[in-house]
Formats: sequence, C-alpha cells, structure tokens
Amino acid sequence: MLVSISNDYKEKPVYERKILGKYLLKDEDPIKTNILLLWRKNADSHYLNKFKNLKTIIRYGTGYDNIDLNYLKEKKIKLYNNPEYCLEEVSDTALSLILSRMRRCKQYDSISKKIMEDTKLYKFKNTIDDIERISTKNIGVIGSGKIGKLILKKSSMFFKNVGFYDPNVKSFKSFKKFNNLKDFLKWSDVISINANLNKSNKHLINRNFLKNIKNKSIIINLARFEFIENLSLVFDSIKSGKIDYFAIDLEMRDIIKQKKLILKFLKLYPDNLSVHPHSSFYSKQSYIEMRSNTAEKALRLINNKKVNSRINL
Repeated sequence: MLVSISNDYKEKPVYERKILGKYLLKDEDPIKTNILLLWRKNADSHYLNKFKNLKTIIRYGTGYDNIDLNYLKEKKIKLYNNPEYCLEEVSDTALSLILSRMRRCKQYDSISKKIMEDTKLYKFKNTIDDIERISTKNIGVIGSGKIGKLILKKSSMFFKNVGFYDPNVKSFKSFKKFNNLKDFLKWSDVISINANLNKSNKHLINRNFLKNIKNKSIIINLARFEFIENLSLVFDSIKSGKIDYFAIDLEMRDIIKQKKLILKFLKLYPDNLSVHPHSSFYSKQSYIEMRSNTAEKALRLINNKKVNSRINL
C-alpha cells in the first residue's frame, strides 16, 4: 500500500518520510494512492473521485467536517482522525483565555499604559469593580472527549463546581453531568465548547442557546466556527451584557468571511472578544506529534495492525 499527502500540505514531509520511508509517494498521486493523509483540503466527492485506488483517509487533525462522509460510505473508504495530539495545548489555551478574562489581565494592561501616559490618572482608579473570585463560579464543558476531560480536570483546581454536557457520555467521575442543555446553560458561568462538529450540534450557539445562558457569561469556542449560527447574535449578546467575554479560534477562511463584522466589533469591544487564527493546537511538540501520529497510523495499517480512532464503520 502506498501513501500520499494532500496537495494543500506545504511542509516538507520530514517526519512522515522518516516513518513511512518507501511507502510515501513524492506527490499526491491519484492512481497509486491507497492511503491519503489529509490536511485541510475540502475533501468533497469532486476531489476524492480522482483517487482511483483509495482505501483509507487519515486526517491530520481531529475534526472531519471537511470530508464527504456519504461519498466514503458509497466507496467503502475508511476514515481515521488524530485525536491524540494537542490535548495540552488546546486545554491550556481555553483555561488561559478564561482566567485572563476573569482576572481582567488585558484591561489592567490598558490601565497601566494610561497611567504611564498620564500619572494623574493613578489618583482616580486603578482597579476594576466587577471582578469576582474565580472559586465562587461554575464552569461547564460541552463535549467530554479527550480535550474536554482535560479541561474538566484542570478547571477543578480553580472553580467551585465543574460540570459537562455530552449526550454521548453517561457519566464522568467527580464531575457533574447535565442531561439537559437548558439546565446546563442556566448553571454555567463559564462555557467551553470542545465537541466535534456534527449535524446534531451544528449551530449550537443559536438564539435559544443565548436566551438560556446566564448574564455576563464567558463562552470559549476553540472547536469550529459552524457551532455559531449567527455571529451578529453573539455580538448583540455582548452589547447587552448577556455575554461578558467570547473567544473563538477560527480557520483563516472563516476570519476572511467575517472580517468586516469582526474588525468592527473588536474596535468597539476590544476587551470582550478574542479571535485566534486556528492556533490553539500549536506548540513545537504538538506539531511534531500531529505529523508523526498520522504517519504512524498509516504504517500500522500497511502492516495490518490495529489502529484506533476509526470514524466510519
């Protein structure tokens, strides 16, 4: 079996070549490819149909909403993802954003700059009145997969109560489980979204979702932009005070599509919105892990060994 990498992958395949050796094709070959290592390419039927001997796709990342699952089912092509990497990075990013907002780090930086520009300001106000103790608050996580579980564990060091909502999980020791989304939203002061996107949870953050959250909620979405039905509704909730802080980690295509709205809102409410360019996964270590894990899965398949993280059955 021979392996190729999708043509949107711009890195030199140093780690992939080291692991796969002779099995890795030099370029994306539509005839010889049996296993495709897929980067961010939109793998629709038009793209996939050119591969005449494709048996398996392995995603470099966790999400697979860029892949036509119906086509894979029709052609009996297996799909695997890569959920084992960047667990520390994404969970650390989520908590960093939450704690930074709750302690108003960004705002205090601005206050300090203003004081340095005009020392007379120091005589008036150098603290922010609405800061509350973190250990008095509830944090809720949507999605209790590998990253969600890690956020739950790390959050227990800071928050009074830690809970989660995940229809696919019966229970998780030590943490409060919610079977009803509405109850979960009304209970949570902070919400972190860490689920895989699918048909049932697409546009999760909709008008009804925003209606049921607490006033001054903090919402962190480091998953997919498609969880948001309408970004304008989110911004309206920030304006009204329903949302105190909203953080998103967006693919570049989504930032470009929404840039006018995002730039306008960042100018008006810079302390209440954070936008990251799909970077939560990254560290030097996680980037190597991502590439190595994906290649190792391919090698195990070539050698007829068991590979975890099969998506379609």
